[in-house]
Amino acid sequence: MKKQGIEKGDRVFLFMPRSPEFYASFLGILKVGAIAGPLFEAFMEQAVHDRLEDSEATMLITTPDLLYRVPQDQLPDLKKVVLVGDSKDIEDGYIDYHEEMKNASDDFDIEWVDLEDGMVIHYTSGSLVSLKGYSMFITL
Repeated sequence: MKKQGIEKGDRVFLFMPRSPEFYASFLGILKVGAIAGPLFEAFMEQAVHDRLEDSEATMLITTPDLLYRVPQDQLPDLKKVVLVGDSKDIEDGYIDYHEEMKNASDDFDIEWVDLEDGMVIHYTSGSLVSLKGYSMFITL
């Protein structure tokens, strides 16, 4: 993620099934100090749009099968899309998750955060939750 310009405080969303890649990405988001936003894979285009727009997400990690539900042309803050899938399904302009992981370094310094820094944005029907001092922002 650092190679792709993701920094502390950036919002990175996950729109994919719960898989090893989902959990590795989630932990990677936290390690760079970014704010993770898991999205339910059954969300349709409007729900995805609303959450990515409201959060000002700069990166999305998804699968080629779910990409059609992401209205990228309506999300000016979304700069990078990482696709988790078969290399043959990944078009130019997208980041290939598996290729990035093959070339990733084992040398990594964790970005330390304060208790006031965000960790997770989780949109629900409207409740606000706190997890061990980390705020979770919920607005929908």
